[in-house]
This record gives sequence, structure tokens and C-alpha cells, in this order.
Amino acid sequence: AEYMGIYFYFMEKTGSLKMGEEYAKFAVVQKTYNNRAAASIVKELVRQHSEHPDIFASPEAYSIADLGCADGINSIPVLEGIIEKIREINPAKEITVFLNDTPQCDLARAKKNIDEALSKKFKAITLIPVSASFYGQVCLPTSLNLIYCITSVHMLSEQAPTIHDHWVFFLSKDMPPINENTKKWVELGEKDWNLFLASREAELKPHGLLYVSTHTINTEGTLQSEYMLKISSMTKSVLRLLLKKYGWEENEKMLTIAVISRKLYSYLQPIKEKKCSLRYLSSEVAIHKDPTFEKLKIDIKSAKDHIYGLTKSYFYLSFKDKLLSKGEPLPKIEEFLSEFLTTYSDQHIELMKSFKEDYTTSSLALIMEKTDQFIATQPYAAFRVRESYFT
Repeated sequence: AEYMGIYFYFMEKTGSLKMGEEYAKFAVVQKTYNNRAAASIVKELVRQHSEHPDIFASPEAYSIADLGCADGINSIPVLEGIIEKIREINPAKEITVFLNDTPQCDLARAKKNIDEALSKKFKAITLIPVSASFYGQVCLPTSLNLIYCITSVHMLSEQAPTIHDHWVFFLSKDMPPINENTKKWVELGEKDWNLFLASREAELKPHGLLYVSTHTINTEGTLQSEYMLKISSMTKSVLRLLLKKYGWEENEKMLTIAVISRKLYSYLQPIKEKKCSLRYLSSEVAIHKDPTFEKLKIDIKSAKDHIYGLTKSYFYLSFKDKLLSKGEPLPKIEEFLSEFLTTYSDQHIELMKSFKEDYTTSSLALIMEKTDQFIATQPYAAFRVRESYFT
């Protein structure tokens, strides 16, 4: 466990990721994480029912929060598995699902996608979009029976005080923070995680479940780190070159991404120190193959199209909005983004071809439970009324 680390992708507080409409089509790795999450959560529901059957017998709706739902498509198999198990236990149980993401996300589209899928199989399912950062409370205190957050907590809440010249920091067991800048990134990551836990602690009902799944790096293996470092260096080089070509060098910081690797025990530290009333139940690590390597063995064009589509779904709308906010003309922005995506995809494929082994990613899943006693030790755990909750 001590060799597991977590990615933290930096996004400016005012310009979070705005996923494109084809995100779910290309986010194959995230879809894999979600499918694994469905099985793990269902297993915990069985335990929750055996230990606390009153939760499922109560006339109150079983309440769920999906944190970081994006366009909702990858959430569908997770919700289907959860709802099937709840209805197996109590066929008449009403279910409420809060769909959460940042204000940049189109939650109306997420609700529509999920509703179209669930309404074919289930009745009495209420979907409520909640536009807010999950580093604060998203729902009312003690209102949720289950919260899950899959491949989302790697997004930082805000910009770190200073950005280092290098895009990527890998902080492993053998590499302490190399300067004051990297220490600030670590501090921000720890602050966000504590805020996340405190907010979930406040929202969960007694014996409510929290499932968190995210990317990890096994620092004992060099391939992942080497691959990520080369990808980040290449991306930075392409972006800098094009920004200079278009005379937009001052926008580099606004479009920059940073990655931090951390260890599993740091996630459990607030729980071990009893700073919150969440109880650690279990963790799970899984290895996933990058599907682009498989495509590359068959057809270079197919692999390049996949890289292009995934990169576009991640960054096109976010970069476009940020550059528009700086007053740059739309035709020039679209020309820049087209050139960036094409150049990036070409160079990404060439880099992949240079690796003798397939690149794999690892996922870390943490499962926690709210205990009977709420320990409101954090001042930021107090509920703040959000207009979006009521609308």
C-alpha cells in the first residue's frame, strides 16, 4: 500500500474541465473503473443491509450522490447495479440520486442521459442535478445513504500558489518534495482531501457508505512514471510552441496541467487520527491496460483517432472557454485548437511506438462508512446553503 500514489491534475478554480459531448465514447479507462466500482458498491450494499436492515425497510427514499458525473453516461452501469440490488432487497424502495459536477458541466444533459437509461428498467427514481464543487458540501447534512466518486478527486480545487516550470511532479517514497513549489502542491492536495472527507462526513447518514475510486501509480514500476513524464513533457513542448506561434505565451499558465503522486496512507491519515467519524472498511487496487496500445497494434489511424477524440473531449471546450475569456477571437482559437489536437495526437502516437511494453494504469478504490457519532471537528463541515441545491 505504501507504494501507491495518486494523480492530482491541476485546473484553475475558475476554469475546471468542461467535458465534450463525446467524452464517454473515448473515456474507456474511466468506463472500466466505473464497471469495477459497480461490483464493489453492490457488495457493500449487501453488507450494509445485513448489518443495518432498517435502512432498506424505512419509508424514506434511499439517497445516493454521484460526485463528478460528467455527462452521466459512464454513471449508468454503476447506478443500474446499485438500483437492482436495492430493489432486490426492497422492491418498493424509492430512490433519489443527486448528480453533481462543477458549474462548467452540463448537468441537464447528464440528467437526460441517465434518465433515458434508467426509466427503461426502473420506476420511482428521482434525479436531482447539483452544480457545485465537492470540496464543499453538495447535499443537506445527514441526508445520504451512499456517496460514490469515481476518477474525480484527482482534480484540485484551485490553482497552487506557484507553478513550477516542469509540468509533472512525482513524489514517491524515494523522492521527497524537491522545492517549495512542489510542497505547496502537496499541501493543496492534502487540504482538498480533508475538505472532501469533512463534507462527505457531514452529508452521510449514520452507517452511510462512501466509495472513492481514482487513478494511481505504482512507483515500484518505472514504465508508468517514465511514460507519464514523457507524455507531459511532450504536451508542454507542443503547447508552448503553438502558444508562441499564435502570440499567446502569457496564456500558458492558464492552460497548464500538473500531476502529483501521493501514497495511500496519506488518504487514511485523517481517519486514523480520528479527525472525522468515517470508518475505513477496505481498499482495492486494479491494473488496467491502456486501450490505445491495443488499437496501435492493429491500426495506427484508429489509435490516432482515439487519442484525438479523447484529448478533444477533455480539453477542447475548457481551452476554448479560457481563451475566449481573455478576449481572443473565436476563429483564431478554433484554428489554434485544431492545430494543437493534430500535432499532439501525432506526437503522442510516435511516443507510444517508442515503448516496447504496453502502458498500464492502476486504480485505487477506498470504501468508508459513517459511524454513529458525527465528529464535527472541521469548521468547514458546516452546511452552506447553495442556491443550486434548491433549483
